[in-house]
Amino acid sequence: MSLLKETEKLEEKVRQLIEGLFGKEAAQEPLEVRRAILRDIENKMEPVGRNRRSFPFNRLRVHLFPSGPQRRAIFKAVFVEDGKFENDIRALFRRDGIHSSPDLQISVHLGKPVANAAQSKTLDFRVDYLSETPKVPVKLEKTQPLPEVLLTILRGHTTKKSYRFTKSRINLGRLDEVLDDHYRVVRRNDLVFQEGADDIDQTVSREHAHIRLDEKTSEFRLYDDGSAFGTRIFRDGVTIEVQASNRRGAKLRSGDEIFLGQACVQFCFQKQPK
Repeated sequence: MSLLKETEKLEEKVRQLIEGLFGKEAAQEPLEVRRAILRDIENKMEPVGRNRRSFPFNRLRVHLFPSGPQRRAIFKAVFVEDGKFENDIRALFRRDGIHSSPDLQISVHLGKPVANAAQSKTLDFRVDYLSETPKVPVKLEKTQPLPEVLLTILRGHTTKKSYRFTKSRINLGRLDEVLDDHYRVVRRNDLVFQEGADDIDQTVSREHAHIRLDEKTSEFRLYDDGSAFGTRIFRDGVTIEVQASNRRGAKLRSGDEIFLGQACVQFCFQKQPK
């Protein structure tokens, strides 16, 4: 069944409302505008099989442009107050079995008259049909600050005796920058042992090892990056070898001594409060 046929059952109530407020002569025009809007909406319907139809939008905005105070008052009473026209459209959709989006929004707005230059007369309404994707609120995860790592040089030569870092990865090696055969930078070290200072420093490879924070477990792990003289952890009188083949690395504890060849660095960190 057509929306226009269904709307005849509702028009009598609208007619009685207008006549009661503004007199019989005021009733005809807003009813014609009402029919024209419903005809416009019906033209947007799409067939979905078995003589059923679908309204393929989830935002329906009706803009009315009545001229003069009396017409504005009539349009407000007929279309806007108490959501009359919105409720009528939804009721007609249900009665006619129109399939529509569960988040369908219908709004009716009164605006100032708009002159149509082509026709040189005032337009009574405009209907906007929109398909908008509802915005899903993004939950921002609260990130914990990185714990501070203190590295103290026990054996070997660096520019300072101790270094503080708040980074998820700390590169250990010899030379500030490691270059490839084409003089391109392939790595920058955070803790740098001096080139040619003495025999101890020479046991530190240019790309010796790195410390990385596992953010899932909040653990620091030590990885050997293919060093020539090996990487070890000394803890409680026990030496733990860190093999380059071990992709998981070795778990570090605060107070551990890290041996890079013959050079030695003490690792300490302070856990951040939750």
